[in-house]
Amino acid sequence: MARPNLLQTAAFTAAYVLPALLLGQVSFGGYTFDSWAAFADEATEVGSPPPGAGLLPSGTSSINTALTDHNLNTWVVAGGSAGMADVRFIDNVIVNGEGADFVVFEQGVPETYGVAISRDGTASNLTNFRQYTGTQAIDLSDFGLASGATVTLLRIQPNPWVAGSGGAELSADIQDIAALHSHAPSAFGKFDFNDGTVQGWTLDGAFDETGTAYPSSFFDGWQDAVNYPGPPGLDPMGDQRGTLRLATLGGMALTIRVLPGGL
Repeated sequence: MARPNLLQTAAFTAAYVLPALLLGQVSFGGYTFDSWAAFADEATEVGSPPPGAGLLPSGTSSINTALTDHNLNTWVVAGGSAGMADVRFIDNVIVNGEGADFVVFEQGVPETYGVAISRDGTASNLTNFRQYTGTQAIDLSDFGLASGATVTLLRIQPNPWVAGSGGAELSADIQDIAALHSHAPSAFGKFDFNDGTVQGWTLDGAFDETGTAYPSSFFDGWQDAVNYPGPPGLDPMGDQRGTLRLATLGGMALTIRVLPGGL
């Protein structure tokens, strides 16, 4: 039996499945996303626009539904530049990866709209608006974000036209927003396992770096006596503060197929 290399070992130990993500790639509007969890989760109108300048949903009565329902037959328009929506990602974050990071879907004849992003998830720390036209795959680097930076809040301005500035008052029809590069928010510490449970995590695999599954006797569970950053085994028992354990009763606990010529 051959031993897995370090890369394989790392892949084996990363076989947990995030409870928040709905697994399985999906195709939508000409783009492929990791799952439906890649789409925005919440949309609200910003402030109280003057009459005729606010947002108007089409195909549904709800602004939130129009921008989060994975449905190209619903959208929002705006009567003027004051009509804006804050769009939030809750079960995932947009990540600044290589190339475009998220898509704004726009219905019909391509029209211009504004996009701003929040650097810290709050509406008080938004970038300036950048303008895009039609359905666009957008790079977070356009807004000055570093590689690997994450975003959970976008502000969408379907109609950037300002009275008195000249030009035509045409609103874009914004349908949906979805992340091309994303991961679950748990990656930066939402799961502390300090309630006596594994908080919905499950064990899947083991897999190697190519996605090949192997039989194993790994098991997982909540461990009371270990609570990082304290010393392993010394956390007081019964305090409901602990950690998620991945363990085996002995040995490698993996059955690995050896290919002709070895690994």
